[in-house]
Amino acid sequence: MKNYMCFLFVFLCGCANIVPPSGGEKDTVPPKLIFSSPENKKTNFLSNEIILRFDEYVQIKNLNEINLSPPCKNKIEVIQKGKELRLLLNCVLDSETTYTINFGNSIVDLNEGNVLKNFKYIFSTGFKIDSLKLIGATYDLYSSKIIPNSLVGLYQHADSLNPYYYTFSEKDGHFEINNIKSGVYLLYAIVDKNGNLKHDQGELISFPKTIENFNTDLQLSLFNERASFNILNVENTSYSSIAFNHTSVKDSIKILNSKGIWKRGETKSEFWFKNGSNNIKYQLGSTIDSIEIYNTDTIPLKLHGSVDFHKLNKYAVVNCNKPISAVDPKLFKWHAQVDCVDVNLIDAFSIKIPVFDENNSRELIIPSGAIKTIFDEENDSVVFNFDFNRSNYAILNIKHFNPLNKTIVEIFKETETSYKKLIVDTITSFNYIKPGTYSVRLFQDINNDGAWSAGSISKNIKPEPLQIYPQQISLKANWELDIELQD
Repeated sequence: MKNYMCFLFVFLCGCANIVPPSGGEKDTVPPKLIFSSPENKKTNFLSNEIILRFDEYVQIKNLNEINLSPPCKNKIEVIQKGKELRLLLNCVLDSETTYTINFGNSIVDLNEGNVLKNFKYIFSTGFKIDSLKLIGATYDLYSSKIIPNSLVGLYQHADSLNPYYYTFSEKDGHFEINNIKSGVYLLYAIVDKNGNLKHDQGELISFPKTIENFNTDLQLSLFNERASFNILNVENTSYSSIAFNHTSVKDSIKILNSKGIWKRGETKSEFWFKNGSNNIKYQLGSTIDSIEIYNTDTIPLKLHGSVDFHKLNKYAVVNCNKPISAVDPKLFKWHAQVDCVDVNLIDAFSIKIPVFDENNSRELIIPSGAIKTIFDEENDSVVFNFDFNRSNYAILNIKHFNPLNKTIVEIFKETETSYKKLIVDTITSFNYIKPGTYSVRLFQDINNDGAWSAGSISKNIKPEPLQIYPQQISLKANWELDIELQD
């Protein structure tokens, strides 16, 4: 009996699941300040050391985010131990001045990494805490999209390297700078990608504002400065092509040592060449550079169908990703139609096919060999379905009674422009808009390049005047909508 009971005990222990004790719900609460010496918002501050104690063990994630505002010549020394931070101020402070130590997102708890966001310690070397404040929001000038986590700074001089006061915008774009001393400042907002509290090339920035009246609400619109050299990147995309990413200089780029065909776009242009070369030399203005041709890849020939509703005529457009040398009109056929198809080249990459049968969907049949490229490649058979039925589209009429000269209106989604027109009358109509939700903007095309141009702060050139309709527009099939833009 004794041996049997022992055997049973071992069996039960071997089959049981061992479950570790539960640790409870995951900690999602950031550290909380429970003590400071001197106390936060201390006046007549004379110390060169600050002790901050939290309710749990903390660590510093990024020392570069801890900065004194107004700035000091020497960096704050931070000593972290357990639940405490010891801050040493290694510089002489100005008199009668309110200071803020901005911690950004540097303080996190030890175990879960919960962030104490935008924590600040404030003190004054005078008898009072300065009380002026500035509030507002940051957004993208061209798209009107909210830009969170923007550095918003007040500078004492135009050539100041660091902001005198600063903060970061919240998730909804709103910001607030408190405890400002009376004075005249320059205001900038920057998307500070590298966290150095400075504006670097490629970072969004707002045009500077002179600020002397506070306790006000400001909307700061950010943009990417117009580059001094407008070619942003060059890439050898295949054995016979190179691609340029650029700002609005597409017609100014010249190829110096090769003949070929350009496919130009607003922000990307391709150059196709037939003769082999070890490098392609190009020029923009007085600058000459070259790119080595090393890519041996062959890009497959691809066709893409789209619709161009031009005035009263409708066109099917077939786009080719490579330069076209010839087309055979006899091979293009509309489904269930025996008449000849009138085929015309718009340019070396696009074919236009007129359609006279309105309010129908039509299939365009393009058999193999109908299109030939400059590289003697021929297309494979393909069928495109084009929808010309007006009831499947929406109409948008935009009224603007006092448009400035050379004003362009754009209908867009996020960062993609869907439709664009030059305003020539008080009403600009867009027919055949695909159903969806859109935004509307207009800008004055001062430099006449057909695209919105950003400004240059160093050259004191403001961005081209731009206006965005305050509401998004929802368009449904067979709808017609009128909106009015105000000056």
